[in-house]
Amino acid sequence: MALISEVKEQEQDLQPDAVDAGPSHSQKSYPTAMANKQQIVSARAKQRQPNLFAEVFPEPERVHRYGSEDEDYEERPRPTPLSQQLTDIISDLPLQIFQKCPQQQGSGHSWCASGTNSPMITHDVFCNLGALDTLFPSRIEWGSETDRWGATVDSLFPKSTARPKKGEQGLHTLRARNDFKSLQGRVPLAERDEFVRIARQYIHDHWIWLPYGVPKSHLWATGIKNVPKHAAQIGDLSGGPWIIKNPAFV
Repeated sequence: MALISEVKEQEQDLQPDAVDAGPSHSQKSYPTAMANKQQIVSARAKQRQPNLFAEVFPEPERVHRYGSEDEDYEERPRPTPLSQQLTDIISDLPLQIFQKCPQQQGSGHSWCASGTNSPMITHDVFCNLGALDTLFPSRIEWGSETDRWGATVDSLFPKSTARPKKGEQGLHTLRARNDFKSLQGRVPLAERDEFVRIARQYIHDHWIWLPYGVPKSHLWATGIKNVPKHAAQIGDLSGGPWIIKNPAFV
């Protein structure tokens, strides 16, 4: 899949100077948002997922024996394999993204119809299109353009050598994203680009939707300003989080 790391947005507004509209009906369907100003978000999946990359990044055999061959030996504790660490990062990232869910302007309510502790918000929430409808009944869908999807995945799984972009609101707070950049330091220099490619390709092959904050250099973006005419308003409320879909599943 062709990936373009930067997408220039030169779109017309749906409604000039418009802002998110607060809900006109009962707020019971939308939980009150808790302000999340954590500098680092560290939510983790409740259960560690099986190693997704054990065959891709095999660990060398390391057995340490002490004394003669006939004596009992002790195997020193091994660090978590790089392949399992990458699996953990991919499993934890969705939960951390939801910890930074956007609020409806002026209402104090989250755009997510379920709280951040909802059982629906799991490691594979972005693999489930039904979860999108349930969690964000009101949203703006930007379609499934390859370049936009690729830029979104790149922003969540950046190369360690990439210069931070101006803004990156919310992105820099994700521990899993920061860990992904740090983990690249354990990979031989000549293999790092391939390591990043494999991680991103897993997302391309499995995740169906994502928040689309790239045009604003944010993790999440909301509202109807600077939204192109081809984008679709979903739900009863005007505005909502911007969503991009994976073209591979359309």
